[in-house]
Amino acid sequence: MPKTFVIQNQHGHYLNKQKEWTDGRDRRVVFRCADKVDAINMVFELSSKDMELRAHYLECEVDDFGNPQVEASDIPLPMVEDDQAPLETTTDRPHISAEQG
Repeated sequence: MPKTFVIQNQHGHYLNKQKEWTDGRDRRVVFRCADKVDAINMVFELSSKDMELRAHYLECEVDDFGNPQVEASDIPLPMVEDDQAPLETTTDRPHISAEQG
């Protein structure tokens, strides 16, 4: 079965495609790369920006749709102080037409 590499932090959260942390429940948004060297470079880049981060790469199998088979973290995502929403990206963005701006 095909394999891929994902990035996980010390809390069990996974890096998503927007370079933010997600709990892994939605495997479609989890960052993945086919090359181990790219995964190592991403861990280095993230760690150089955040000295408290303890990230590592994981090799995992992919499902029939190419999504990594990861186990969702039980640890809640950190809350944002402004609106107390988790630091997880959503795809629910308002659509702005050309007429609106």
